[in-house]
Amino acid sequence: MASTSTADPLRAFLWGKRSAIRHPLALDVEVRGSQTPLRGISLDLSSGGVLLRFPVEVLQPGAAAGADIDPFVLAETHFRGACVARFRRHRLKVHLELVRLDYRPDDRQYCYVGFRFARPLMEKQLRKLGLDPACCGAEAHGLPSQLVDLRAADDPVVCRIYNGGDDVHPMFEGTVLGLAKRALCLRLEDGKLALVDKRLRRVRVRVEVLEGDQPIWDSHARLQAIGLLEDDPEALELGLVLEEAPSRALRQRFRPPWAA
Repeated sequence: MASTSTADPLRAFLWGKRSAIRHPLALDVEVRGSQTPLRGISLDLSSGGVLLRFPVEVLQPGAAAGADIDPFVLAETHFRGACVARFRRHRLKVHLELVRLDYRPDDRQYCYVGFRFARPLMEKQLRKLGLDPACCGAEAHGLPSQLVDLRAADDPVVCRIYNGGDDVHPMFEGTVLGLAKRALCLRLEDGKLALVDKRLRRVRVRVEVLEGDQPIWDSHARLQAIGLLEDDPEALELGLVLEEAPSRALRQRFRPPWAA
């Protein structure tokens, strides 16, 4: 699992976002949300949540081949609110809620959806899914520090996102929630999911971090995940993979999550 988490910088960032250890697990799962039940495949699972992969054609049946459909908006339409998942072959039903939409820029056939269980899975449920409860504890226990190298700033750090060819008018401005290697997490207030997806999907952008009104660091980046923040339904959490590693001066403005 360590190699999986460190190979993709965004996965390294997301590793610290779930409260329990993730286990790679491919299971047939049916999720019922606000519309008809949809079938997907799990990619990893912990006692606290699960990451599922859905074919885009399942989200929008009958879509014309090559149609420019919006997987993020489709997924939110289907899964916003309380949902129920059935692990069909294991005769297990659990309640869950949507917390993350994960995007692979080079793979438009699928939409990756992160769910949090309404209640952590119990030992009996974990065993039903073929997991040893003893290996499903808190994520940070006994793991190398680089796997949870998420750093948060003591004071708000502003970040602007520009179109790659426009250095004058930022498309979005938000607050940096954390850094992890070449992954950056950004909070957008009043973020509109459809607009963010439309303007950032498959686009190479430039991100600029400011101290006051002065830029202190920048890099090109690509969007790879959008999170839905439970504390504010109008805010979005963006996960971007950076082309340039954050400068030492910038990283010093942040602290590891385990620091006092």
